[in-house]
Parts: sequence; C-alpha cells; structure tokens
Amino acid sequence: MRPLLFEARNVRSDEWIAFTPLVQTAVRGGFDTVNQVSPYHETLKGFWALPILDWSLIVKPQLWGFWLLPPAYAYSFYFACLWASFLLGYSVLFNQLGAPLRIAVVSAVAVVGAGSCFAVADSRGHVYSCFLRRTHG
Repeated sequence: MRPLLFEARNVRSDEWIAFTPLVQTAVRGGFDTVNQVSPYHETLKGFWALPILDWSLIVKPQLWGFWLLPPAYAYSFYFACLWASFLLGYSVLFNQLGAPLRIAVVSAVAVVGAGSCFAVADSRGHVYSCFLRRTHG
C-alpha cells in the first residue's frame, strides 16, 4: 500500500547541488554580491535569484524573507512564495478568461497537479516567463 500524500520523491539535483549551496553562500557572506566564503570571490549575480543586497531586491518579494526570518524559514518562504504566485497567477488568468472565481481557483490547483506545469514552475520560472514574453510578444 502506497501513501497518497507526502511520498518521498527523487531529489532535484539543480536545487540540491546548485541552488541550495548558493543560497547558503549568500546568507553566510552577509548578502554581499560577491562570494565572501570562497577564496576566489566570484560574483553571486547570475542565473538564480539569490538573496543578495542590491537594487534588484525590490522586485524579488520571494527573497524578502531572508531579512525577516531565520534562514531555514526564509528558504521555505522562497518556494512557498513561488507556488503562491503560480496559483494566484493562474487563478487570475482563468478568472479573466471568464471562469467564476471558485472554478478559476480549482482550475489553478488542477494545473499545479498536472505534471507538465513543472517545466516553468521551478526556481527558474521567472527566466522562462521573460523569455516567452520577449520572443512571443
């Protein structure tokens, strides 16, 4: 008998091997744009939205938790904020397309449950959405 909820899944290597250590590096380095932990002092500006203290923090509400919460809770808040914005965005989209609010919310939850939505609902979703916007309109 298999559980329906909270079943262990394979670890996503891009978040476990790359993203999590970079977030830890940014937090340990005092949110500086340069890696203060490494002897190479490479920049932390790049592909992922990391909690670094610069002007871009204004447009990254998923990172605000790193200044308000302990790091473990802020890391959870980061992903919760991405999921909440995903649900909110699809709910608004379906509502704007004419669905009643209740149906729009249920439809947004159904989209989250579909396996294909994870192509853009990961830690790089904002990059994909900017790419689609620039190439298709």
